[in-house]
Amino acid sequence: MKALITLLFLGGLGAAGYFGWRYLQNVPAGLQERMPELAQQFMPAPQIKNTPITAPSIARASFLIFTNGFARDFGSTMYLNRSQAAYITEQNPAIILVEQPYTTWKTFFDTLPFKLSETCLFTGNQQTFCNTDFKEIIFYLNGEKVSDLMSRTIHDSDKLLVTYGNKNQPERWQKEYQKIPSPY
Repeated sequence: MKALITLLFLGGLGAAGYFGWRYLQNVPAGLQERMPELAQQFMPAPQIKNTPITAPSIARASFLIFTNGFARDFGSTMYLNRSQAAYITEQNPAIILVEQPYTTWKTFFDTLPFKLSETCLFTGNQQTFCNTDFKEIIFYLNGEKVSDLMSRTIHDSDKLLVTYGNKNQPERWQKEYQKIPSPY
C-alpha cells in the first residue's frame, strides 16, 4: 500500500512538472515580458556576498581646523579611512563621509590620531593647543558658535570650523569659516 501511495505521489509531481513546463512554453507574448517582474513578487532577490559596498553615504559634512591662523592638513594617510562610522578620504580630506546613523562629532574625532576636547587640541604631531588667558579653542557649526560640539550628531551638509587663536581676534573665524568647502 505504501508503495502505491509513493508511486501516485511521484507520478503527480511528475505530471505537475510536465504540465507546468508545457504551460510556460505557451505563455502569451505580453505575459512573457512581465514574467521577471512577476517572479520578483514571489521570490526574493538573491543575496550576493563579498561585493564592495557602493551605496552613497547617509550624510556628508565638511570641516577645517585652524591653529593660530593656519589650516591643519588631514591629507596624510594616518588620517584616512579610519572608521566604518565616519571617515575622510584622500580625494578631499575636508569632507567627512558618514556611514552610520547617529554618529557624533566625538565619534568621528576619536578615530583620528589626535585628541580634541572643548578646551584642548593635541595633534598627531605632538603639538598642544589649550585654552589660556589669551588664546582659546572655539567650535562653529553651520556658522554658529557651539560649546557642546562633541555630543552633537553629524548631520548632512554640516560645516564645522574648529579654530584656536587669540581671544582678542573674534572676527578671525569668519575668514576661516569661508574656506570650508561644501560637502557636495
